[in-house]
Amino acid sequence: MNGASTAVPSTADAFTSAMEKAAEMTRYLESRDAFAATHSELEAFVEDEGRELLRRMVQGHHELRAIAERPVRVEGADRVLRTFRRPSSRPVVSIVGRVDVARIAYQGRDIDSLHPMDGALNLPPELYSHAVRRRAAEHAAVRRSTKCRRR
Repeated sequence: MNGASTAVPSTADAFTSAMEKAAEMTRYLESRDAFAATHSELEAFVEDEGRELLRRMVQGHHELRAIAERPVRVEGADRVLRTFRRPSSRPVVSIVGRVDVARIAYQGRDIDSLHPMDGALNLPPELYSHAVRRRAAEHAAVRRSTKCRRR
């Protein structure tokens, strides 16, 4: 673990939502409606609902990390110690959907807040995760390459 997290909490509640989603998907896949579906329809169901299952898994992990986060001494690059702590959160759009990352904000008077959990997770300062940004860049590169070949 890193400085932002020092304890591994119980997983009892963090993944309840994901387990409920998995059970819901299983019920559908065992249902008459699923047996009447085409393969394409089943693929679409699993892709859409499976993405939501994965999003809930990632969200559950972030909830565990928030519970495990412990106060640390935080000094910025400006060499100013941040002594005031408060709960904070931020959204992140990941490849499986939007998740909320709860973390501790370390603050001081008239200086920027710092969030060690953001560093521990290697989160970009923007809304979109590195994986989303990479996929967007790859998609743009493929589109550009395809357009260049057509000319």
